Amino acid sequence: MPLLPPPPPPAYIVPPTNDCCCQCGNPCRYLGRVKTHGSKIFSAPTSEVEEDPNCNSEKLRTVIEENIGKDPSESKRAIQKAAEAKLFAKFNVICAKGDFSYVAYTEKYCRASNEDITCYAFQPL
Repeated sequence: MPLLPPPPPPAYIVPPTNDCCCQCGNPCRYLGRVKTHGSKIFSAPTSEVEEDPNCNSEKLRTVIEENIGKDPSESKRAIQKAAEAKLFAKFNVICAKGDFSYVAYTEKYCRASNEDITCYAFQPL
């Protein structure tokens, strides 16, 4: 009985990354997967895609704006609870007064602020 060759190893695809900071001078950027067609499916380079690096989900922006308050701890919990209830997925939420910087592997994300607090919510991959 002939032996079958082993299957090829799975291709590693770099996940999209949202790299940003709040109130800093560096521009935010969203690095996403290059759309592939045909034979290019086996290559996985990344490049910047034309997507808002601050928010790519208006529903998530609305949830943040409706639930952000004066206290970062209370805001993050309220945003997470509302986002998970309204968008039917798990979300991580970061809220702070002042500057913060982050990198997240995600495809759905949003950052919004009020006068005192900035919150960033994203759906982990």
